[in-house]
Amino acid sequence: MAEEDQADEFAEEGEGEGGAGKKKLFLIIGVVVLLLIGGTVPFLFMGGDDEAADGDETEQTAEAAVEEEGEKIPIFHAVPKAKEPGMVISLEPGTGFKRAQVSFRIFTYNPAVSEFLQENDPMIRHNLINILTTSDNQKFLNKSGREELQKTLKKMLSDLLKNSKNEEEQMLADKIEDVYFNTFILQ
Repeated sequence: MAEEDQADEFAEEGEGEGGAGKKKLFLIIGVVVLLLIGGTVPFLFMGGDDEAADGDETEQTAEAAVEEEGEKIPIFHAVPKAKEPGMVISLEPGTGFKRAQVSFRIFTYNPAVSEFLQENDPMIRHNLINILTTSDNQKFLNKSGREELQKTLKKMLSDLLKNSKNEEEQMLADKIEDVYFNTFILQ
């Protein structure tokens, strides 16, 4: 009988330690599962597709426009690129301003225009700098002056297409819908 009492005490002590051990094991497994879920969910929502993340917005929208024939899908080409800060341009002395920071988007429905704009981005930037440095910058302080600049930029882009050596690009001169400023700061 004494042996049975000792065996029962030993079994009860083992269950106590085993129960606490099981609780710790379940707690650790639960924490690990929560950490895995907590790391996986944001990764999936942020997107794990590196190719799409590296691609330019314009390329993606142009491809989408080509895929869905028959529908007019707007395409916006950013100058400078969407990931870059606005262009900072030094202005002529005596205009009251030293610098201008500008970024804008060019709106079109035609993927070929978007491709042309992407290929000729340096020329577009160059012409923008020429327009801003040779203009009276005081007029850009009011709405009508900025609207005039938008029209000038749209005409400049249409002229670039008209003066292209490629006949197909020349036909696209009237396919630029509008120009929208994202940033226009005079300092």
